[in-house]
Formats: sequence, C-alpha cells, structure tokens
Amino acid sequence: MSVKAAECWKKAKEYEQALEIYLSCECYSEAGEISLILNRYDMAAEYYEKARKYSCVLDVWERSKNFDRRLTDLYKYKSHFRRESVEADLKSYLPKVVEAIQETPSHVMQKIISYLCMFYEEIRSKIDRIYFEDECTCVKEEREDLLRYMFDLNFVNKLTNDDDFVDCVLKVLEALKLEKICYFVCNHFYKKAEKVSLYLMGIAYSYSKLAKEPALADKKRIKNKKKVEDRKNVKNRKAELKKTINGLDPDLLKLKKTDNQNLESTNVLGYTFFQGLIVLGFWETIVDHLDFDNAFYLRDAYADFEGLKELYLKKY
Repeated sequence: MSVKAAECWKKAKEYEQALEIYLSCECYSEAGEISLILNRYDMAAEYYEKARKYSCVLDVWERSKNFDRRLTDLYKYKSHFRRESVEADLKSYLPKVVEAIQETPSHVMQKIISYLCMFYEEIRSKIDRIYFEDECTCVKEEREDLLRYMFDLNFVNKLTNDDDFVDCVLKVLEALKLEKICYFVCNHFYKKAEKVSLYLMGIAYSYSKLAKEPALADKKRIKNKKKVEDRKNVKNRKAELKKTINGLDPDLLKLKKTDNQNLESTNVLGYTFFQGLIVLGFWETIVDHLDFDNAFYLRDAYADFEGLKELYLKKY
C-alpha cells in the first residue's frame, strides 16, 4: 500500500490504519507523528529515533512531561546538538527532574551528580573555575575533576549528610547558575536556612525584567507589539516565584522584625530579602507574607486599594 493511502487514513483520523501503512513503508517519521497523536510516547520516540529526528525524540518526552527521560536521551544524542544547546537544556530540565523526586536526600544527590557527570564535558569549563575553601574536605585539590571523583555511589552514600560534601555540590550548582536546584536541596532536604534566602533572591533576579532593563525608558520599545506578550510573561514569572516561595518550609517562612543576629537562625526571610523582591518588582508576590502594618504600607504605596480593602476585612 502507498503512502498516499496512509495520508488518506490520517485525514480521516483513522490513525491505526495510517500507522500500519507508514510502518510497512518504513516511513518512521510519519509513524512517530501518528504515535504521538495516539499518546504512545515510547513508540513515537522509537520511530523518531529510527528516522534520525533526534530533536523530535526530545519533544516527545517534553510533551509527556518525562523530563528524566528527556535528559537521558539528550545525553544519548548530544553529539547531534550544539554544546550551547545541550547546556541550556540541562539547566532548564534538571531542576524539573530534581523537583519530581520524592525520595531520600541520598537519592536526590545521586541523581544530581549522575546528570552532572553525564554532561561533564559540556559544563567542565565552569566547574574548573571553582575554587574550594580549605575546609572543604571532600576534595583534595582545587580544580580537581570533582564530579568524576564524587560519583562513586559508596562515597555519595557515605557523605550525603556531610555538610562539606553538600556544600561542594552546591558550589558546582551555583557555578552552573542552577539556583532552583540549590534552593530545592536546601529547603526540602538539608534545611540550610542561611542559604535559602540567598538562592531565592537569585531565582527572583533571574525572573525579573527590571533587573535587566536600562534606567531610561525606551519609548519605542514600550510601544512595541510585544508589550502584551511581555505582560503575559511577567505574570507567569510572578506566579512561578510565588509558587516557589509558598513551597518554603513553614518554619522558614517568617518575617524578621530586624536583621539582628540574636534572632533564630532558622528565621531566614528578613527585611533585606523582602526589600530585594520589592526592588525587583515582585511586591505582589510577597505582600501576603508580611505582617499587617508592613502589608498596609506596601499596598498603600502602590495604590492597591482593593488589596487594602481585603487586608482590613481579614483583620476586622
């Protein structure tokens, strides 16, 4: 049977018949497309691989939200992509893989290190620039091939609760600008309170448009057709940051009255942190975490009269 017959079945939405003909004709790219329509992700990936459409294989796992498999296949086919593209994908999808892990800190660390080792050649230039402090006991020399040394499962199992080891992994992640993973690890597993606000601020900075805008307004840019699109992106970034902050350990999500050193060390979100978010344009994201007086002043400063009304109704 001809490919034209398969196309007719496809137009009639008789996908099983179309798939059978495409496979008989060894039209694997079209077979992958049909399998994707049928939500048969494993089959779609297999057919796209046979057709040597490796970017389509990655798109299959993106659609199925199987980010772990996406990174695994990215490593498998990385020779077909530019190094910059591979590094960007690692930064984009590794946080999603880590956030989906519902297991022990040891397992999380093993997963992080295994992926960093897989993509070692792509990220080596950044790792080699890291200088470790003398007290960092899990490495013997600066600029050592750290990940090759660390990725020994017995070694990882032994040191996943060792502060120096965790700090070394965090330094590697910081060098790769993977603040979301640093935050996730510190917040959910190791309760490193002193680092949580630092990583949250880094995440907020990466989301903020204000941090990257020139001081003088560009009227031409403001009138650009992308204005509506920019507003939508800003809304999405605010929602993502709010979700991240709301995911904080409840014991950490408290406001300091001052940045006094005598206060509890676990009480990490102080005025400096909140002021930083306001400067970056995320006042709406954190206003609900302030006490009544500060929330009132903040909403009043931005003429948020609806918010002031809600604030009074909650208190009185």
